[in-house]
Amino acid sequence: MSTTGDYHRREESVTMSTEPAGMGEHHELLTLNIGPHHPATHGVLRLIATLEGEVVRDIRPVIGYVHTGIEKTAEDKAYWKAIPVIERMDYLAYYFNAMAYCGAVETLLGLEIPPRAQYCFRERETILDLFEMSSGARMHTRYIQVGGVMEDIPAGFAARLQKFLDEMPTRADQYADLLEKNEILLSRLRGVCPLDEETLLGLGVTGPLLRAAGNPWDLRKAHPYCSYDHFDFKIPVGTHGDNYDRFRVRHAEFYESVKIIQQALDGLPEGPHITTDRKVALPPRHELATSMEALIHHFKLVTEGFRVPPGECYYPIEGPRGEYGCFVRADGSAKPARVHMRDPSFINLQATAPMVRDSYIADLIATLAMVDPVLGGVDR
Repeated sequence: MSTTGDYHRREESVTMSTEPAGMGEHHELLTLNIGPHHPATHGVLRLIATLEGEVVRDIRPVIGYVHTGIEKTAEDKAYWKAIPVIERMDYLAYYFNAMAYCGAVETLLGLEIPPRAQYCFRERETILDLFEMSSGARMHTRYIQVGGVMEDIPAGFAARLQKFLDEMPTRADQYADLLEKNEILLSRLRGVCPLDEETLLGLGVTGPLLRAAGNPWDLRKAHPYCSYDHFDFKIPVGTHGDNYDRFRVRHAEFYESVKIIQQALDGLPEGPHITTDRKVALPPRHELATSMEALIHHFKLVTEGFRVPPGECYYPIEGPRGEYGCFVRADGSAKPARVHMRDPSFINLQATAPMVRDSYIADLIATLAMVDPVLGGVDR
């Protein structure tokens, strides 16, 4: 794999026939309904596939099974009360949903976020323990708030995070040893379902799928936000844009994510964890027992919310599936007049058809997994 970093791929010549052996052009076409099913797709997805023997000639995703009206629901809530709703779109990347939404609201308010509040992290089971330690919840933490984060990190958090950072590269090495030496897996990924950069860009695809095709676009580098301009990290990219490159790019990102988190931990500044603007942030809890003004202010914010000056803003960030973006239009009231999310799963899903067309149906499921759609975000 050629990249802007230190990752390498063994160059090899791969030839993919668009007409597999035994498939004549007069072979009967079969329409196969796949789904609607949930376990393999992070939500309910239906695929209508047109097959010629074992070859996929066309495929059409059918969406809308988990539609929840999240964007319209957010428009009926006070700005800060919409955060838990927004988090439930891409329920595997809830921090990113909240960051995009809060970033848009903060831009409209003109808030300057304290540097101590500008860090984030990813990965799964051990990370969920860290989420629980810092926020009290393992999922849908509502940790990110307009103006910062809800609480400072607790005592002992840094040590537990450091332990994870020390272990994660070794675990990533083990994943590579397990998968990179599996000839069956390699033969099922290399040269399978490639899609070129131009087609991906035409569809609006971003994230690992685009980087696997050789385009290093990443908002953390192209348009840094939060504290990403202070971190030293590389953008892994592929060369062929096939399933192998999609796998390798994601694997390489394990190491880069660890580097980012380590730098955030080492350079975590002192100071407040949320804005000191009392028009937006709730007063500290200890003041409620001694200050009537703080108690009244707390009551007003909780019941009525804060007002945002009229205007509109689109705030994009880089997420695990590509560009997450939130458009918010404010009309001067305590509720957003319009909320619209750019969810990468929705954009990326349309690339499934050109990826799998003229490939074997056995490659369809693996390719769908590489697209990695979360249907909560698709059907929001």
